[in-house]
Amino acid sequence: MDRALALRTNLVKNHYDHHNTQKLKDIIFLDLCLESYARQLTERIMHLDLGFEAYVREVTIILDNLVLSYGGNWNELKYCREDWQVLVLQEVSKQSGGLKEDSARKVKSVIDRLKSALAEVNEVIDQVMQVKAELLGGAFKVDDFALKLFSEEVLRGTLFFSLSMILKKVDPHVRKCAHLGDWLIISKGRSHGSRGFVERVHKLEDVMHNKYERRTVLLVDKVSGEEEVPDNVQAIIMMNSSDYPDVLAHVSVRARNLKVLLVVLFNDSQCRDLASLEGAHLVLNVKNGEVEW
Repeated sequence: MDRALALRTNLVKNHYDHHNTQKLKDIIFLDLCLESYARQLTERIMHLDLGFEAYVREVTIILDNLVLSYGGNWNELKYCREDWQVLVLQEVSKQSGGLKEDSARKVKSVIDRLKSALAEVNEVIDQVMQVKAELLGGAFKVDDFALKLFSEEVLRGTLFFSLSMILKKVDPHVRKCAHLGDWLIISKGRSHGSRGFVERVHKLEDVMHNKYERRTVLLVDKVSGEEEVPDNVQAIIMMNSSDYPDVLAHVSVRARNLKVLLVVLFNDSQCRDLASLEGAHLVLNVKNGEVEW
């Protein structure tokens, strides 16, 4: 990954000469291939347990690649990379083996900013591609399921998705060191609150094709990330899940696009309180990183 990044940096700094029209196309395609190769390398080691410091270094390499590709038109990405270098790399290098609470909170602030940026990427790609994909796909008689997922699958084939997956591995360690709250917000849902009758299910997969007759709040034990959001569901709460979808997982993207609240609750006591409300009508509001009901 370091070598691929070094080659891309060399290309961008020294060989993108718009006056050299004969070779420019070849250079652009080489750059695209190197970017794709970097993504393949991240996917090859994505499921290995490399440890916190190795994941931090991997995020650094991915961010550097993304800035080379998109930094010219997207300042937020460059700011996030600068925050990562100043706040995260320095704090981690000073405290090998663990993070103190104050340092962990600084690191968490950068992770949250990166997640917000990734959510923005999802919205932009959806706005730019999805309408065109549905128009052209309809004319080509493409299957409906492929049309609905087109822009999402494009995004999942980029380094943005790799970044999302690695952040998911970094986040639990940082949350633990920072002694953060009981909620992880993946999708904020409706601005005026999400409401419905509470129903408890083991797996979201078991009910993802259901069409609920009334607005529903689902309490779920397991969400893999590949599920659909069931019709008429306004909120999905994962109950004390040790494995939850990343910000660019299919269900996360669908939840944000549909304005469905998607959160993880880590507090056992609150999980029991919510479970006792099965069948009751519940109104949920996100405030200061917590969910109130």
